[in-house]
Order: sequence, then C-alpha cells, then structure tokens
Amino acid sequence: MKLNYFTMVLLTWSMVLAGVEAKSLQVNSSGFSAPVKVFEASGTAKKVAVLVLHAKKGGTSGRIRRLAKKLAKAGYTAYVPEMPYAGYRASLQDSFVYLDAVVGMMTQRHAKVVIVGHSMGASVGFLYTTAYRPSRAVSAVVMLAPGHLLHRSHFIQESTARDVQTARRLVKQGRGRTRQRFHDVNQGNRFTIQTTAEIYLSYFDPAVHPNLVRKLDGMKLPVLWLDGKDDMLAARMGYENLYARLPKHRFNAYREIDGGHVSMLSSAAEVVISWLRRF
Repeated sequence: MKLNYFTMVLLTWSMVLAGVEAKSLQVNSSGFSAPVKVFEASGTAKKVAVLVLHAKKGGTSGRIRRLAKKLAKAGYTAYVPEMPYAGYRASLQDSFVYLDAVVGMMTQRHAKVVIVGHSMGASVGFLYTTAYRPSRAVSAVVMLAPGHLLHRSHFIQESTARDVQTARRLVKQGRGRTRQRFHDVNQGNRFTIQTTAEIYLSYFDPAVHPNLVRKLDGMKLPVLWLDGKDDMLAARMGYENLYARLPKHRFNAYREIDGGHVSMLSSAAEVVISWLRRF
C-alpha cells in the first residue's frame, strides 16, 4: 500500500489517563473513510504498535478504549479505527483495504504491527492476514473471543438464510447497491440492519465470505487466542480445538481468562502485554 493511497487529517488532541495521550486521525481508503483513535504514553514510540479492532457493534469507547489505554501505558502505541463492518457501511473487502491504509499510516512510526481484535474484530483481523495480502509489517494476531465465524455457526446461517437469498436476487436484478433492510445476529439475538445487498453478502453469504475455519491451516503468523471462561460461544464452537489446527509456532498460545464474551476484555490486557514482549 503506497502512502499516497490515503490521507490523514489531525483532528483533536486530548489528555487521557496519567501519562497517556489520545489523538484522532482521519484515515481514508478507496472505499471507506473513518477516524482512528491513537493512544500513546508520553515520549514513547516502540517499534511494535498494536492495531485494536472492535467488535460488531463498533465504537472506541468502553472496554475496548480501556484495553487500548492499558496497552499504551505499557509502551505500545494503540490504534483503534472505526471499522466498516460497524453498521455495515462497506464490504469485507473494503475493510481489508481500509486496514491497509491504517497499517500504512502506522508503519511511518513503527516497524511492526500486531493486530488485536475482539469478537468480529478478531475474525476480520485473522482473515486480513489469511484471505488477503497485508503489509509485511503485520507480525502477529491476537484473537480475543472470536465472533462471526459464519461457516462454523449454523445459527447465523439459519437466521440469515432468507435474507441472503433476497440479497442474491437483488444483485441479479441490478439493485445490489440500494440500501435495504436485512437481519443480523449478535450473541444469539436477531435484529434488523440497513445496508446494501452487496455489502450484506460479503459478510453473510457462505459462498462469498471467506471460511475462517479452512484458513486456520494456512496461517503463517503467530497467534495468541484468548477466550473467556464464561463465554458460552467459545464452549459451543469448540474454539480450543480450532486453535489446535493452527500451524505450530513457538509464539502461539491459547488461554482461557476470566469473563464472558465481552467482559473478558477487562482481563485481557495483562496477558496480551506479556505476550507482546516477545516481539
């Protein structure tokens, strides 16, 4: 990704927590534009930075923001972009292209980038490194309670099958870019969203969305996989068995930590920081 493929506009500076600065940058790619929150301890810029990807609901507040601050306090500059899959504003492919732009911005100051994703962010981060060709600066992936494993989840497929069929028909009719109402699923809850048929299919059509389970065998980067002890999704999906399918790497690690699918984020920082020291 060439640096002229995106532009950055410095928006705001503010002080958050003791010794941690936060700023907001606008990053543009060919198919998407959104702000990136940057958290950094004063006077530090390690060669390794972390790219923190939020869950399906999006946002840079709450537990994801606190996780980023903790990583920053440990000396790892944390970049938290507002991703296209939040609100389904752009396709999965556009998400990958946007990540290229964010990583390109990060590598102006850092030699290595480690992706730290939660829930859907974990899955998108993993697929970015296996179903796409990311920058060589991307050196590892941290998967926190992975979500939206479409090909592993019969519930998601059954809950959205009719909408996928409708979206396919709209695309054939030349109406693939018209916003429509479709259904989404999050932690067992079904709800309505608005997006285009083309974008919807990129996330929910098993024939279009990359199969993460099949991509496990081809992962070339080290992976830290953390699940919450009380996360029924991890137990139901057999995530520890999926982790075992990854190619052997001396840095690979799997751990269960305190918390459920979301609350586990409060326990993740210490484990992630300890693992990052290897890089």
